[in-house]
Amino acid sequence: RTDVSESGARLARRPGGGHLLAFVAAVVFVDTALFGVIAPLLPFYSDELGLSKTEAGVLVASFPAGVFAGAFPAGAAVARFGAKPTAILGLALFAASSLVFGFANDIALLDLARFVQGAGSAASWTAGLAWLARQSPPERRGERLGIAFSGALAGSLIGPALGAAARGADPAIVFSLAAAAGVGLIAWSLRVPAPAPSRDEAGWGSALRERALLPGAGVILMVGLLFGIVEVLLPLRFDELGAGGAVIGGAFAIAALAEGVTGPLLGRLADRIGPIRPVRWSLAGGILLAFVLPLPESIPLLVLLCVVLGPIEGGMFVPAMKMLADGAERARLDQGYAFAIFNFTWALTTAAGSAGGGAIADVSSDTVAYASIAALLALGLIASLRAASASPAFRPSPGPSPSPSPSPSPSSSSSARGR
Repeated sequence: RTDVSESGARLARRPGGGHLLAFVAAVVFVDTALFGVIAPLLPFYSDELGLSKTEAGVLVASFPAGVFAGAFPAGAAVARFGAKPTAILGLALFAASSLVFGFANDIALLDLARFVQGAGSAASWTAGLAWLARQSPPERRGERLGIAFSGALAGSLIGPALGAAARGADPAIVFSLAAAAGVGLIAWSLRVPAPAPSRDEAGWGSALRERALLPGAGVILMVGLLFGIVEVLLPLRFDELGAGGAVIGGAFAIAALAEGVTGPLLGRLADRIGPIRPVRWSLAGGILLAFVLPLPESIPLLVLLCVVLGPIEGGMFVPAMKMLADGAERARLDQGYAFAIFNFTWALTTAAGSAGGGAIADVSSDTVAYASIAALLALGLIASLRAASASPAFRPSPGPSPSPSPSPSPSSSSSARGR
């Protein structure tokens, strides 16, 4: 099989190859913005359709449920059919379901449309990030993934604003524009060079047993749980201190902006010194922050801690993406498997963190809930410190080879398997 780094370097030099990074960033931006649209619109749909809290909760949960269902099939599709066809399929599902959601007036149809949106998002995210990782040289992979991920953070800022605008006007207009954006992204994808499908026959059995993917998946697990807990407890703490919706939204918006700005820098750092050191620093910062978050009695101090949280989460997120991509390359697995694991783990642990953190806080206190995630982060930090420094997952990416056409040896990967 052709080495993925060599193949990616050749594709990056082809006409139009420079569009890939912008295309992937646009995909994750549009997907994330649509995810965030629903929060301001939920009262509108509750009033218009007479929804109970349970029905409203199901509507919100339908999108991540679609991500759960779509993540693993998307990874297999990338390996079997290629990143571009899978991305196009995901975008087509996204566009069609957005149009249906904009004009539906039945809760069952809204739930189904939202579920399909999530499945389409899983396919386009998995394909887009796998496409970018495969076509990026290892010494630039973390930086490029960090830039692409900034598109998701920008989407998290724009989505609620679009939802508020739709509530004041007509939701059909906003969701029709989302559908048009999906069609536009499909047209854009046709102009971006893509590698041939790997035809990876390893399947999910081999991918889930591959130890090279464990470090990155473990970091995503921890940051997903942290994010889930904070998304529930921090807004409630703001409310207890008397902050209004504008203050809460502004604090999270600035935190997302800080994470978006630092993402590419963290990716570049992970390329140069290895991903594990930024992860360790972020784990240590997360442990400290988890113990401090329940303490503030003033809104400005809580806003400051919320903003600090952004780069801490990014310090785990971006290096973990690089760890997954590098692990898949070492194991000779298609990148689709790596980023399907990323999507599935993130969605699952975020939901678990939100539900579990809220439940723990209900029966005890916010302090106990935060202490629980601090203990998990501490276990992750201890595990990273005990891991052998020579582990390939923790090494900096090698610089470009002086030879224009490197020819890697089959034995260069300690976990390589024959095909």
